[in-house]
Parts: sequence; structure tokens; C-alpha cells
Amino acid sequence: MGMVDAHWGPDRARCAYAFRSLLDSGARLVFGSDSPVEPFAPLMGVHAAVTRRRADGSPGADGWQGQERVTLDEAIDAYTAGPPSQAGKKVIAGSIAAGKVADLMVLSRDIFAGEPLEILKTEWDLTMLDGRVVWRRF
Repeated sequence: MGMVDAHWGPDRARCAYAFRSLLDSGARLVFGSDSPVEPFAPLMGVHAAVTRRRADGSPGADGWQGQERVTLDEAIDAYTAGPPSQAGKKVIAGSIAAGKVADLMVLSRDIFAGEPLEILKTEWDLTMLDGRVVWRRF
């Protein structure tokens, strides 16, 4: 946020990370991490897309360039169904359904319950790849 404002200026900042505008135009959102530049932490990206705020709640209730916020459903879709759809793998990945690979995660709480700022307090409990548990917290 700060770097965009400082280096791009207010006119171009309005177009930065224009997720809502892209969705409204009919584009398909495809989210991923910027690892290794940013942490491999999809929930941080979900939080950012939904709230347009930092972990401490700044810059305020409307968020930075808040007109570009997306819903939690839209952000989850962009992380889960978006990448396989664009990679030509929608038939086998991107949702939980019979016949698809079971690449999924189990979270410590329901991120749809409660305030969006609470998303960052959620932990990973379990990760599965191709139907096999490859990591568990407990």
C-alpha cells in the first residue's frame, strides 16, 4: 500500500490490485502467493483481498482502495478454483468432488464466521495432497 502510494501516485494507485474491477468486467481472478518475495500464506492474501487492510486494521474500515475489495467467496474461489481452471486442470482440481484430486487443507476455524480481520488468526490444521495427509499440526 505505502509503496504504491509513494511511487505510483494517487491516480495510478486507484488501479492497483483492481480485483473488484476485474471481476466486474468478467475476468477470472487467479490468486497465488508471491513466494519467495512474500510468505507462502494464502490466508494473508485472502485477508488482503477481502479487507484491503493490514493485520492491525489500518488504514481504516474502508481499507486501502476499498472499492477493489472482493467477497470472501470470491477470494477463496480465486485461490482454489482459479489456478486449475486457467491451467486446464479444472476437471481434476479446484474443488472437492468425486473424481478430483484431494488437494486440500483443514483450517482451525470457519473463516466465514466472524469478522474478516479474524482470518489472520486462523491456523492450518492439516494439508492433503492427492488424498494423502502430508502435514498435520495436531
